[in-house]
Amino acid sequence: MDHEPNFFDACKACAQSIGKAINWIRDIIIEQIRLTWRKWWIVLPITILGIAAGVYYSRPANKIYKVEAIAILNGPTAEAARIRFEALNNIAPVWISEEQSLGKMLGLPAEAWRINHFRTFYMQDCLADGTVDYIDLKQKAPLTDTLNVRVPDMLMLQFRTKDPKFIPLFEEKIMAYMNADPQFEQAYQLTRTNMEREHQFDMDQAEKLDSLTSSFYFAEGASMGAPQIVEKKYSGLVLGERRIRLFLDEIQDFYQQKHYRETRLAYCTAPVVLQNHFVMSMRAVNRRSICMLIGCIIGWILATLIAAIITYRHEIKDWLSY
Repeated sequence: MDHEPNFFDACKACAQSIGKAINWIRDIIIEQIRLTWRKWWIVLPITILGIAAGVYYSRPANKIYKVEAIAILNGPTAEAARIRFEALNNIAPVWISEEQSLGKMLGLPAEAWRINHFRTFYMQDCLADGTVDYIDLKQKAPLTDTLNVRVPDMLMLQFRTKDPKFIPLFEEKIMAYMNADPQFEQAYQLTRTNMEREHQFDMDQAEKLDSLTSSFYFAEGASMGAPQIVEKKYSGLVLGERRIRLFLDEIQDFYQQKHYRETRLAYCTAPVVLQNHFVMSMRAVNRRSICMLIGCIIGWILATLIAAIITYRHEIKDWLSY
């Protein structure tokens, strides 16, 4: 009777496949090291060329920088803003259609077209208390977590450029592009109206709260009278006084909410506004050390491949002629 495979057999087969793959990679690396020793006159120059290519790619005139800013969304959802911003990655290149290119879409001059790699990152609220705790740069925050939730009205915008001097121009054009969406404008008008109503409601409640607490404290104070002797203990006298119950905790909570809504109203001037200007990271993406390392690895792999072709050229010829 044939043995029916079970879960243990599947795990065993996977482990054996992984082991064979590791052994195969190990054998290739060992053979590359041997070729490097035997054909050093081929491997060494090509590897040096790879390092030189890395140095050239990381030259100062070709430095690539990340530029980031925090956007506040007044009406549009974070998902809708993400889709619109990252849609700039799908614009046609200049050599295919100049009219549909990124420069034309954003209205950039020809000398300021070196901008690409548009990405967005969600802001995370770990306790669902309305406070931003961190930016999900790795994009691995769980969506099913009921405490670690996404902030619905904030988003981090990021792009890359080789022309830091044009960052103010990029900011102006990108914000004009984001706010040109008609649906974003409709959502913004509705949000603005609701925020103004909430602000007026808070102002009315503040006046009513002031009058209410003043009347309550006056009534409580009048009913209590002056301090009096309330207890005699041993040979001494103990004086007691009734205290007015204050509503400071409730009042403080109200004014904190009022301050938050006033701040949000101050930012509510367009569908998408920036909390601050776009800021460039001081560390380039194509740093010299990283580019030299990558160039060295790529050059070495390419060099050993060429050395292997030269070394085993007769076997390769026989295989092709078979």
